[in-house]
Amino acid sequence: MTVVWKKDYDPSRLAEYIEADKTKVQSGGVKFEAVRFREYEVLLCSMLDFREPIPEVDARGLVHDAMLKTAKRGTVTANALLEDVNRLEKRYSARPLKRYVMVTSLSLWRFASLPRCRFGSTVIIFEHEAPAPYRETAMELAEHARRYLVADPPADYLSARVHVSARAEFQAAEVALEALNLARGVWNWHYNVQRLARESGGERLPVNQIVLGPVHTLHHPGGELATNTWWYETGYCGPVPVYNPSSEVQRIYRFLASVRNRLARCRYPGTMRQAIVRYASALDLQDWDAAFLKLWSVLELLTDSGRKASDVTIRRTAFVYRDREYALQILKHLRDHRNRFVHADQTDGRIETCLYQMKNSVEALLSFHLRSKYRFESIQEAAEFLDLPANRKVMESRLKLMKYAHRFRGYE
Repeated sequence: MTVVWKKDYDPSRLAEYIEADKTKVQSGGVKFEAVRFREYEVLLCSMLDFREPIPEVDARGLVHDAMLKTAKRGTVTANALLEDVNRLEKRYSARPLKRYVMVTSLSLWRFASLPRCRFGSTVIIFEHEAPAPYRETAMELAEHARRYLVADPPADYLSARVHVSARAEFQAAEVALEALNLARGVWNWHYNVQRLARESGGERLPVNQIVLGPVHTLHHPGGELATNTWWYETGYCGPVPVYNPSSEVQRIYRFLASVRNRLARCRYPGTMRQAIVRYASALDLQDWDAAFLKLWSVLELLTDSGRKASDVTIRRTAFVYRDREYALQILKHLRDHRNRFVHADQTDGRIETCLYQMKNSVEALLSFHLRSKYRFESIQEAAEFLDLPANRKVMESRLKLMKYAHRFRGYE
């Protein structure tokens, strides 16, 4: 089976509740009380491990249909639910790939000339404005989407079209946004690493210079809408100043090529792509406290310490710095700031400085993983490396003991 139960859950207990709450109708079908059914649907989604990547919305749809099919066919059990989910997942995965186009925008000068980017079968095209068929249909949805925005949409962002292959609309949107966020995440990294600190006054602006526009629409290759659903940035607070990259186009594309080459050589590229996308997402935010917390989670991802004590995150991060002891002081201070905010809801006027210190630590780890010559087999092996003692005498003593053990076991 492709879909399995996650550990630490009791699906049999949930199945009993679903069975008890179903009501048969005269047509031969079943019905549930709506609120309870949504609760079961959300809980069941959390219990299942989809080994193959499926967008959350599509996975929820599979679970919804599986619950109804299982309940209609007979007694609801954990095994019956899992079989129906797998049957529907197999049908979903067998769908043929189709081409879709996402239309969106970026906070770049709208007359900038940027070459297209390609990630496998995904192609990103940057242009002054989308071609008429896309633009006209996108405007229909944009008018509906405006009521969900807390600020006016930008008028001078650069347009972008992302051409992707996918089995369904939500998968297409997920693939398109991931590719676009990876590209602009790398570009923002190129700019952000040059700025170690910032002091701002007045309106809070994101750290990133290249952020997404607020609304994204999905189309067929001819320009007609693929769905009446639109996607929007929930953290959008209004347009940010546009950036003109014209004098640096060659440099940012060389940096992108370098990172892509290193990702190709990395043995855990999925983790690193995820880290870059989450780094970009965090630094898009104008809410600096929220951005800080999101960056801390990226720090945990890059040190494989998400389920461990914060001391582990700090120790592993500090290892990549030449002056490890000073880095430890900064990281402990950042941990204390995080704890005050999370546990006591306290923030202070130093948040911008803290955010940049956190940004610098994440960038140091990104560089470590992608530029390391040691070719770790996994993020877990890299984390073991970061756990090694930094003190030279301790390290030499450990090496001596390891050699003794090697000889003792007869491995020479």
